[in-house]
Order: sequence, then C-alpha cells, then structure tokens
Amino acid sequence: MTADNSNEQQIIRTQLARERNKLAEQRTDYSLERTRLANQRTFLAWCRTALALMTFGFVLERIDLFVADLGVSQKMLKELSTLGIVTFIAGPLMLIFAAWRFFALQRRIGLSRADLFFMPEVAVFIFIIGIVLVHVFS
Repeated sequence: MTADNSNEQQIIRTQLARERNKLAEQRTDYSLERTRLANQRTFLAWCRTALALMTFGFVLERIDLFVADLGVSQKMLKELSTLGIVTFIAGPLMLIFAAWRFFALQRRIGLSRADLFFMPEVAVFIFIIGIVLVHVFS
C-alpha cells in the first residue's frame, strides 16, 4: 500500500509541476506583451512630443504675422523665426531617435522584423512633413 500511495503522490507532483510550468510560461508571455505595449506607448509619447515641438516651431517661425502691430523689433522677430526653424527641425530628429529606441528595444525583447513593419505611418508622417515644409519655406 505504501508503494501505491507513493506512486500516486509522484503522479500528482508531476501533474502539479506541469501545471506550474504552464502558468509560468503564460506569465512570461504576458510579461513580454506588457513590455511590448509599454514600448509602443513610450514611442507614441515621443511622437506626440515631436509633433508638439514641430507645431511650436511653426508658430515661432510665423510669429511675425501675429505680433506685427505690437511694435516688436525686427531683430527679435528674426531671432524668433530662427528659433522656430531650429525647433521645427528638432521635431523630426526627435522622432528619428524615438524610432531608433523603439526598434532597439523591440529587438531586445525578441520580436521579429515582420512585427516591426509600420511603413504606412512613416509614409503619412513624411507626407505631412513635406506639406508643412513647403508651406513654411514658401
């Protein structure tokens, strides 16, 4: 009877170990998914910041239209315009850095290159930047 009892306990322990392994694998999968989603949220936050920086640069570059009647000196307007251009250019640079960081972390957590394809977003962004650049510098 002790041999039977010992054999049953061994079977139960093996089943419990298998269930614990399944749960551990699920937790690992969920952890990777949370990390991937956090990386995407961070990338989108960088994108919003870059867009805000570009918008601020655009407003600074065109500030002369808003303050022409306030008696602001031409030197100040020229400096604000230069600052606007620099700020506007800093936006896409920030976006490039954010994309580099995003892809580097995605590779570190082990996602394949097929999971990292988002060409439509890049095409739309380049199109918008092109329209804004034509408008600003024309």
